[in-house]
Amino acid sequence: MRTLIAALITILALLAPVASTAQPSDRCSDVLNGGVFNYARLRDNNYFNQVVWSRFFRSSDSSSQSDSSLGISVPIGDVVVGGTFDSSSDSRIRSRQDYQYFNEITASREIDVALMTADPAILSAWSSCMRNRGGLSARFEAVSATDVFLVIEFYNQATITSFTLDEDVYLPDGVTAVQNGRCLRAGYVFRVGEPCTVLIKTTDGMVRFPVVIGSATAWLPARIRLVREALPFPLPERILDLQGGNSGNNGWHSQSFSLSDQQIADGWSFSPSGGTFNLSSTSIDNPDTRCHSASVSAAGHTVTYTYYMHTPDRTRNDGRALCHITANIEIVRARWISQ
Repeated sequence: MRTLIAALITILALLAPVASTAQPSDRCSDVLNGGVFNYARLRDNNYFNQVVWSRFFRSSDSSSQSDSSLGISVPIGDVVVGGTFDSSSDSRIRSRQDYQYFNEITASREIDVALMTADPAILSAWSSCMRNRGGLSARFEAVSATDVFLVIEFYNQATITSFTLDEDVYLPDGVTAVQNGRCLRAGYVFRVGEPCTVLIKTTDGMVRFPVVIGSATAWLPARIRLVREALPFPLPERILDLQGGNSGNNGWHSQSFSLSDQQIADGWSFSPSGGTFNLSSTSIDNPDTRCHSASVSAAGHTVTYTYYMHTPDRTRNDGRALCHITANIEIVRARWISQ
């Protein structure tokens, strides 16, 4: 029995290092918790917004209306649509093929995108965590749409003060190291306090890829920026000659306009904030016959304006009103384009 126990202990001892190396490395992703990823400070940062959009795509319709993580004081859905989020805007955005890139930003890759913000608070928190953890670290830093820095640094790990690369670092086709490429070749020695910054050139801003450098990994997100555009949408001026009384025109009236198929294909939708609506009424025959209570509402690709036709005495059929309607509304779209 003692022999069997001793054998089991020996086997477990041999397996322990294997199990240890099989675990995913601690990349200090949890530094994004606790308020360091702050919306008020980073709301205009394109890499921060990539994380917001990726969370939107990983969430459901209902959670998009309530998720206010990342230090955002409003639901993620509202941030993405640039206004009040609803199911119409949800389906419209999720159907856009050019937005599917955000599905690549998994929870484990959020730290890679966050480090690209170059935000001092994030970099400081991450560097402090890596220093305490020790070992090799890697992160990307944007230079332009096509050029990026790959910053590799070794932190003191107990008594170990250096790390020797045992194989070349793989870069995908079309991606080249134009400066300090030696840091990616087998035999290069990384020493504490001597970070290596490799200048890497890609073909365009949508090129993204992972790198593995020893025990360190990093993922390069797209170098893109969010552009929100707005254009006036001319609604036709309306002059309606309506008969009041018992003619059936008393009550609510509405009219809707929709975007063309081409406008929808180009990513346009009506501004979720609605627009302005003006209605003037000229009474004819009966001064109490008038139009009032004008409103305008927009939902996705359709805008509707509404007003009320009123005649106090419904037994009379001689009340007429000219309802003069003008409305101003914008169509908007959000586009991610190369930096």
